[in-house]
Amino acid sequence: ENPCDLACIEANLKKFGVKEIYHGVCQGSMAFLRRAFNKQRYLHRQRLCVKNHLQVFGTLWTSKESKLLSFEKSILLNAMKIKHTTEIEQKIMESICTLESSDAGYCTFLSNEESFLNFSLRMRDWFSKLHTCRVIYVITNGAANVCNSSDCSLKNHWIWGWSRCVRKEFPDLKIVCVDLDPCNSTDQNIKCLQTEINNNNDDLEVAWRGKMRYVCELKSLSSSGVPIPVRSTGTYIITGGTGGLGLITAKWLVQQGATSLLLISKSGIVKPYLRKEYENLICRAEVSCVSCDICDYEALKHAIESNKLVKTNSVVGIVHCGGILKDKLLKNLTEKDVMDVWGPKVIGAENLKQLSSCYKLDFFLLYSSIAGIFGSKGQTAYGAANSALDGMAIQFKQEGIP
Repeated sequence: ENPCDLACIEANLKKFGVKEIYHGVCQGSMAFLRRAFNKQRYLHRQRLCVKNHLQVFGTLWTSKESKLLSFEKSILLNAMKIKHTTEIEQKIMESICTLESSDAGYCTFLSNEESFLNFSLRMRDWFSKLHTCRVIYVITNGAANVCNSSDCSLKNHWIWGWSRCVRKEFPDLKIVCVDLDPCNSTDQNIKCLQTEINNNNDDLEVAWRGKMRYVCELKSLSSSGVPIPVRSTGTYIITGGTGGLGLITAKWLVQQGATSLLLISKSGIVKPYLRKEYENLICRAEVSCVSCDICDYEALKHAIESNKLVKTNSVVGIVHCGGILKDKLLKNLTEKDVMDVWGPKVIGAENLKQLSSCYKLDFFLLYSSIAGIFGSKGQTAYGAANSALDGMAIQFKQEGIP
């Protein structure tokens, strides 16, 4: 904590031939150092140069037949008592109830009407009561983007990021997400679900489309190579604009020729350690910093429409990189914790989308986190919010938003 002590420690370490020193926070610092050391050792062993190298990863749905692992005994489920809002939910839960009852597992249905907040708090209370459970099935309807179909609402796309984070917190618990086909009949979906449950496969993320079964896998993707158009006439909005990611994006836009930037953040203040970046920015372009809660639609609308830069040069691009990181284990989450993370990411993006219809945009860019793909312990709300953004990006493209 004392900079003088830190300088003294560094000086002594260098006497023993230490070439690189990593600074970690007190909590979990050993894990931080271990990761940093292993990364350096790996890079040295492989003789890799990572400068100017971008590796893009994404999730792809690939078809995979269901393997019958057990002919004698199915996974036994206790259907939790939840409010059924649709015919398919009612029938599916009734069909599951007909299976034998034991402590082997549980099943819950996430309807398109249930909010993330309600589901998150419901699961928090639910998980605190699980003791002998070995498997949990979370059933959704049209939450996966399989074959780029426009039939799915993707409203619950966040379930993938949420489940990946929860698995990190409960490594001994098998959490399976099964997405049913919204175009199937109720009876067809029930058959698909029963097949999935009875066969007890190792796959954790499954989607059924018609009679085809798909699993989600991590793949290395090639960049589309489509350049982002940037012009000197027009204003670019960056939410989270006074933070690190926001200023890096602003700098890049200016390098590409942008001359008018509206930086929106909750505080509207540039932190001291980013001040130099900001000062370099205002020397090269017209920059306006605005304090605004992007979760508040009317406040955001006023902040944009009343800004002098927007009045002079219409909005031509939006970059949404606003967000708050608030790590907490699922069992400790409160309603405020959930909304503090979910709000800026998801509600903020929804508000921006509504306002974007007033302008002719060259692009609408959403910043997502790897937490929604890999999962991260203590980040269920954050992982879910970023996975929701991934789903929104797909929807935006389907609606013709660039």
